[in-house]
Amino acid sequence: MTSEEYVKKSYNFPYTLIIKHKENLLYYFGEVHTNNPDHNQWGKFREFWEEFLIKTESKKRIVFVEGGIPPCEDSESKNILANGGSGLTTFLAIENKIEIYSPEPDRSLEIKMLEEKFSRDEIIYAYFARQSVVWHRFMEPRIDFSKYINNYLNKLSKHADWKDYDFSIDNIKRIHENIFGKKFENDLSLFKSITDPYFSDDNVVVRVIRQISHEREIFIVGEILRFIKSGYSIFVEYGGSHLVVQEPLLREMLEIGE
Repeated sequence: MTSEEYVKKSYNFPYTLIIKHKENLLYYFGEVHTNNPDHNQWGKFREFWEEFLIKTESKKRIVFVEGGIPPCEDSESKNILANGGSGLTTFLAIENKIEIYSPEPDRSLEIKMLEEKFSRDEIIYAYFARQSVVWHRFMEPRIDFSKYINNYLNKLSKHADWKDYDFSIDNIKRIHENIFGKKFENDLSLFKSITDPYFSDDNVVVRVIRQISHEREIFIVGEILRFIKSGYSIFVEYGGSHLVVQEPLLREMLEIGE
C-alpha cells in the first residue's frame, strides 16, 4: 500500500488481522503506541492473545515484536510502562514458553543504504526525531531526555561506524537549526509532524523516514512469509500503521497461496 492509498482511508486502532495459510495461522495485533497500562486496548490485546494460544496450542509457534526484544520486567503493567506492547508481548511469550523474534532490518546495512541518497546529518537527525517520539510516550517520571538520547546516539554510532562524526545532542541541535532555521526545542508536535511517513509534509527528514519505512515494511513482510511457510504460526505485535500497510501484500501472498 502506498502512502497516498493509506491517507485516503480511515482506520480504527488497535487494528487486527487473522490469516490462515494451510495449517498455520497469522495473528497480527496492530497497536496504538502507548506506555499507559490503563489504555483500553490491552483488554482487546489479551482476548486476541488468548485466542491465539487456544487456536495454536498444538502448533509450532513464534512471537514477533517491534524494535528489538526488550528486557523483561516482573509484571504486565511494568512491561507496558517500560516498553509498551513489545514489553507486554515479550512477557506473555516468556510466560508461555514461546519463541520470540524481532524482525527488524540490520541497522548497519540500513544506514549504508540511506547514505546513497542522504547526508549523514540528515540521516542522524531522522533517527533522532523518531526516537524522540518514543521518549515522549513514556509515563512520568521520565528518564532525562538528554541522557536518554545520548544513550541512543551512542548505540547508533556503533551501527553507523562513521569515523570522527559527532554523535552528540549538541550536534543534533546544530543540525536542527540548519534544517529548520530556528533554535532546537524538545517539541513533540514537530517530531510527530516529521516522522510520520504517511501524513507528514514533504521535507528532507520525512524523505529519510519514508525510505526507512519502505525498506522496513518489505523486510517485515518477508520474515512473516519465511516463518509461516516454514511451518510456524505467528503472533505479531507492531504499531497499527504497519499492519495497515502490510495487509494487502500479506493477504495476497498468504491467502492466494492457501
